[in-house]
Amino acid sequence: MLCIGNKQKMSFSEVLSSNKLLLIAFLSVVITMLYVGLKDDVPSKNQVYFSENDGALIFGERALAYSKDYLDTKQIELLNTQGFEINLIFSPVSFENNHFQFLLLLSDGNPDQQLIIAQVRDYIIIMNGDDYNHSRNTPRIRIKISNRFKGYQQLTLRVDKENTSLSLLGLAKVTRSAGLVKIPSGTAGVRLLLSANEILDNNWRGAIKSLSISSLADTVEGASLVQFSAQSTLSASANSTHWLLIPEQLTMLKRVVLEAASFNINSRSTLRDVLVNLFGFIPFGFLLAAISRHKISCHRTAFYQYRMLLIVAFMASLTLSFTIEYSQSWLITRHSSRQDLYLNTLGGTAGAIILIIYLKLRAVFRTL
Repeated sequence: MLCIGNKQKMSFSEVLSSNKLLLIAFLSVVITMLYVGLKDDVPSKNQVYFSENDGALIFGERALAYSKDYLDTKQIELLNTQGFEINLIFSPVSFENNHFQFLLLLSDGNPDQQLIIAQVRDYIIIMNGDDYNHSRNTPRIRIKISNRFKGYQQLTLRVDKENTSLSLLGLAKVTRSAGLVKIPSGTAGVRLLLSANEILDNNWRGAIKSLSISSLADTVEGASLVQFSAQSTLSASANSTHWLLIPEQLTMLKRVVLEAASFNINSRSTLRDVLVNLFGFIPFGFLLAAISRHKISCHRTAFYQYRMLLIVAFMASLTLSFTIEYSQSWLITRHSSRQDLYLNTLGGTAGAIILIIYLKLRAVFRTL
């Protein structure tokens, strides 16, 4: 039994029969869902700065630095043809994150072609593409950070015609087949990003002292694609003509609406997101179906009424979820996902199914 005010007690069936109470509950649920779905209260200030101690470039919890201009496409083609080497001196903050943390990203706007240097727990992983969960078995090379407390680590990736090798702080090299990874060379231009991708997703926290991307061919002039030293940049950090851009406010370089995401659940946070998106829409579908059933003609068959309730819940859940997901593509801390759209719609439809089951059980018990 439910107590409404101090006047009388109402049964659950009576509450479902009250359009006014259902409407109040429904509007409250919708407002709450919009607030939770569109909340974006993380500070937009870019948390990148130069260390006063050693001049290293420090990346905080929400951070991004990227090349001011697109990289030279002809140089990229030359590096991919003759071989290239990436040297990176860095120091990570945490080893506990199970997600891909984008330490370095070379992107031409196509996620399938991007070159990633990422940290996952105490592993450094390098690969092309967006197969972060390794569900498609995309070729990758990785190496374990053996000493977490060593400080700065020197990472060297060498790609030539014979093999692809990766070394870290003097450890034995990890070697794979030639041409395992390459630098993207799309016609739209290639940009280098540090600590996050274009949509500010899964940013890496730590410090970078130096970075270079150069050719293996000694005879090639001007074949160094990137030559960056944080120490030497300290005095020139405010120079707008420098190749590395560190904006004061975080801004997404591109927006993705309904990004395709894998349903693989590889962490507690992923499982939590799945459950929240699924069960969060059940009250919406339940209350909408309860309100809608009063609008459906009682002269129709029960099968017709139940089918219409499912259609209404499905379409309304799909519309509301799409509105939230589309709006999230404009928010820095939110992620517009096709997976969330599916789960929201399924949850809203499940809410209508729960109401139908309740109505059928109530009808059965009344006949007993």
